[in-house]
Amino acid sequence: MNVTVNREGNDATLKITVPAADVAKGYKSAVQRIASQVKIPGFRPGKAPRNVIEMHYGKEAVKEEAFNVVVNRAYQTALTQEKLMPVSDPSVNDEKAAFDSFEEGKDLNLEIKVTLKPEPELGEYKGLHVDKKDAAVSDEDVDKALDELRNRGAKMVDTADDTIIEKGDFAVIDFAGTVDGEPFSGGEGKGYPLEVGSGSFIWPVPNYKYVSRWMGNGHRGADICAAYGTPILASDSGTIIAAGWHYSYGNYVEIDHGNGYKTLYGHMSSIAVSQGQAVTQGQVIGYVGSTGNSTGNHCHFEMSYNGALFSAYTLFSDM
Repeated sequence: MNVTVNREGNDATLKITVPAADVAKGYKSAVQRIASQVKIPGFRPGKAPRNVIEMHYGKEAVKEEAFNVVVNRAYQTALTQEKLMPVSDPSVNDEKAAFDSFEEGKDLNLEIKVTLKPEPELGEYKGLHVDKKDAAVSDEDVDKALDELRNRGAKMVDTADDTIIEKGDFAVIDFAGTVDGEPFSGGEGKGYPLEVGSGSFIWPVPNYKYVSRWMGNGHRGADICAAYGTPILASDSGTIIAAGWHYSYGNYVEIDHGNGYKTLYGHMSSIAVSQGQAVTQGQVIGYVGSTGNSTGNHCHFEMSYNGALFSAYTLFSDM
């Protein structure tokens, strides 16, 4: 892979040429990733061939996933190869043109902008006096931290059939939702673990209900406008399956709720969880920002069931 670095102060432009062979590997990885996440009748998870995946989800979906894989790999390889230390999120110059030119059998030319770690000159620091601040930890603080750890590691156990359900208990239910008597996509589920009193899915950005754009016309989720740094909450309990950088989502988190449902939260200013971590409904997972392909502070919120996206509007139409 050929990399050229043009640096002006702390800002750098990485000009990267990704060989066609690496593009092909990106497509292969993309197909494997999609196949492992979706359910297609007649195929075991991860076993559906590419032509079947493209027939169900479209060639554009495979191309988008492959582009994401190739760009992320190229960026990380360039940083390692050139021994660069970034301190900001990267952005792809003229991303649409790069995506449109992205084809199998051809090299991919990218320009990625990023701010690098500065190399400051130290001033005189010897002899400086720093006042030490004492940190007071109360018994209440300790009890709260222990409760959070206890809840995070708790396991569900079966109870007798005549047990009275109380707030905080989980009930495993089957449900079917309708709008004007008609079922809607993503509105049905079986064996769904519902925490009593939790309200099932909750709005991820409390007190901010303005949605500038719902899912539709190629847009994959709801854009919830909110102030920079506003906490983003897990819409339901589950496991973090992704927490990192995406060329379009920016800083993002994806949660598998263990029941066919997944939620994704994009454009965060910072992330408060890590991959593999168990989270509870309402737990802070990150903070509102405008990273990635974004024009303003908001939380991009996606919902899916068994690999198929559905609009959050079906559950939060009162927003």
